[in-house]
Amino acid sequence: MKVLHARVSSLLLIFVFGVSSVLLSEQVSASSRISSYSNENSTLVGLSERTNFKLLHQLRGGIDLVAPNGAVSPNQDGMKYVAAQREALWLIRNGIIHASADLVSKGVLAFDYAFKFQTKDGYFENGMGASPEAAVGADAFFLYSFCYAYLLLEKESAYSQQFNKMKYYKKNVENSVAWIAKNQDELFRQDRHTPNRLLFDAMAFYFAGKILRSSEYQDLGKTFINHALEAQRADGAFLEKGGHDSSYQGVCILNLSMLSFHVKGYLLKRDIAKAIKSSAAWMVSRINADGEISAEGNTRTGLGQEEQSGKLKDINYPEVALSLYYAASILEKTEYADKADAVVQYAISR
Repeated sequence: MKVLHARVSSLLLIFVFGVSSVLLSEQVSASSRISSYSNENSTLVGLSERTNFKLLHQLRGGIDLVAPNGAVSPNQDGMKYVAAQREALWLIRNGIIHASADLVSKGVLAFDYAFKFQTKDGYFENGMGASPEAAVGADAFFLYSFCYAYLLLEKESAYSQQFNKMKYYKKNVENSVAWIAKNQDELFRQDRHTPNRLLFDAMAFYFAGKILRSSEYQDLGKTFINHALEAQRADGAFLEKGGHDSSYQGVCILNLSMLSFHVKGYLLKRDIAKAIKSSAAWMVSRINADGEISAEGNTRTGLGQEEQSGKLKDINYPEVALSLYYAASILEKTEYADKADAVVQYAISR
């Protein structure tokens, strides 16, 4: 919060002593642009006019992603990793885009399944042998996805039945965010070198705070946003474990975009808008004309650096594409949506 307070103080000095009216005009313009896309629901409707945007969600958010009992792999035989249940968000977006109650209901079922494994202390059981404190990051991943889906469905009258099921879990949200906040130092210790994860943490706090009308949790979310923004290089790249990574860059853009639809406060919205602008420009510079994403110089993905569930981490083409679609809407840059189309087509052809 010190960074945020410093920015507030600086802006107050500008207003008191006066600066170029041109500068103030540019800042107001940037804030107006970001606020004009404050609702992801309308953004989804606008983007759904693009065939490849709809195709991306059909491929990534198909109904079979979630098992009949609500489990997402690898959780079919019990809760191993609650963060995997966040995949439900793809189904819910897909359901909204294609006006499918079945898809939305299947996404909600995945959240139902996860909450069966929440303890009275607020954390989720895991089958990875990790202590509850060590698994706090996984809890934050899941909480962000549930809260974000909640905020999406809150604005969709066509899915009031599904939203009513989501509202049933408000107390669970309260218990979960309280647990994560209690362990925020451990969360930051784990994620301090990975800004994409800091932004997931920020979303967990901020969106839960919005649902619960808690300024305390929203302020925690802002703190984690600022930690992530401090990890952005001058050229727009976010530093993942000390260097750039073209896959996690997309995740950062996507997370910042989702935050931009909800955060309040002129200064923070301005900083997020600036970060999206520079990070998206860096991202498209790593994508070939045919949609292939370069892994050159990546610190974490595409070159055999890290494993997850026994598989080498590759570039996450779907999330990079989604991040560019959102950036295109937020920044009013059609060429970014065209680039996202190319990424989708390349991913299909691989």
